[in-house]
Amino acid sequence: MTYFTASQQLLTRNLSAPGPLWVIIPGWAGLGRHILDLCPYTGPIVTISYTHPETMKQLTDFLNTHPYDQLIILGFSYGGFISLPLLSPFKKKITQYFLVGMCQKYPKKTLQFIHSKLETDHKNYITQFYKTALTKSDFTQFKSHYINDIHTVFSKNILVTTLTHLGSLSITSALLQKYQNHPNYPITLIHGDNDMIAPVADVKSMANSISCPLHLIPNTNHFPFYKSLFWEIPPKTSTMSPIV
Repeated sequence: MTYFTASQQLLTRNLSAPGPLWVIIPGWAGLGRHILDLCPYTGPIVTISYTHPETMKQLTDFLNTHPYDQLIILGFSYGGFISLPLLSPFKKKITQYFLVGMCQKYPKKTLQFIHSKLETDHKNYITQFYKTALTKSDFTQFKSHYINDIHTVFSKNILVTTLTHLGSLSITSALLQKYQNHPNYPITLIHGDNDMIAPVADVKSMANSISCPLHLIPNTNHFPFYKSLFWEIPPKTSTMSPIV
C-alpha cells in the first residue's frame, strides 16, 4: 500500500511483502514518487516525497519504528549526500548501499549560477534542469507525467533552501572508505555515462579511491532510472518484477 499526505511526507509500497526494505532518497528538485513509479522491486519500499532535512527526519523516524531486519539504501545525487547519516545508526541492518549520480562536491560557482536562475524564474530553470538531466526521450515521458507536480511541490524557497544545503555537503573518499570497510554495506556507485550534472571523471575517481564497483549506464544522463539496465544492478536477493 502507498500512502502520502501533506503532514506525512512518506510514500510506501508493499510493506508487508517479504524481502529487505528498500529506502529510496531522491535528488534535488526530485520526487520520490518518480523513482518509485519506475522501480520494479516487488518487496517493501519507502521513499520521501522530496529530499529535505525535515522529510529525512520523518524517514529516520519511520526506520526507527518499523522492524525490518535488512535495509537497502539508494541515494540519488543530493539524496546520496543526505543519506550518509543513516549509515551509522542502521549499520547492523544495511546490506547494500547504492549511490547514484554522485560527485564529491558541487562547485560553488555552479551553485551560485543555479541560485541566480532560480531567483529569476524557478519553474523555467527546473524544466531546463531536467532537459539536461534526462535523455530526449526520457524527458518527453517525464514532462507528461511529473513536471506539473514538480512545479507545484517545489516553491522557490524550497529550491533555494535545499540548494544551499547541498552546497554545504561533500562526500570525500576518506568518508566513503570508512563505510566501505564495514562488511555489512558494500558501496556500489551507479552513473549515467553521459552525465552532464555530476561529471563521470569525478565518480571514477571516487570508485578508484575506495575500490568499489562502478556501473556506467550507457546512453543516459544524470537520471538513469528509465533504463532497464539500471534495475538489473541491484542485488540478486531482491525480487524484481519485469519492466514493461
